[in-house]
Parts: sequence; C-alpha cells; structure tokens
Amino acid sequence: MDLIDHEGIVSSLEEIVNKFSEKIGPYSFDLLVHLCKIFIKYCKKSEDQLEKDEDDCGETELAASGCLGTIKRILNNNLE
Repeated sequence: MDLIDHEGIVSSLEEIVNKFSEKIGPYSFDLLVHLCKIFIKYCKKSEDQLEKDEDDCGETELAASGCLGTIKRILNNNLE
C-alpha cells in the first residue's frame, strides 16, 4: 500500500478483512497501525484537494471511509 498510492487498494484490503476476519487476529495490530496511518494520509490529501478547490476528492474520501470501516471490522472481530 505504501508503494502504490491508489485508493482502490483499501477496498481490496477491506474485502480481505471481511472474508478472513476470524484468521487475522495475529496481524490485527500491524493492520490497525497501518490503516490509521493511511487514514490520516487520505484525510490530509482530501484536505489539500479541498484547499485547491479540486472536485475529485470523492475517491480519496471513499478510501478514508473504507479505512475506518476496516478498522471497525478488525476491532469488532477481536473484541467478540
């Protein structure tokens, strides 16, 4: 995800977490740390796009939302 800066990767990761949620326990902490970093990155990117008055920040906002959804899924899975 660091090498390829593309918002579509977040949706792929979200799907992986949904499909294999019961098996990601050992990787949860690292995934959460990475997703938090990416969420912050997308928030800053979206903010920059808004400051530049760009209309194409929708994809970035969806990726940020996907990060939050995946974080929620991981946390809920590990708390159950």
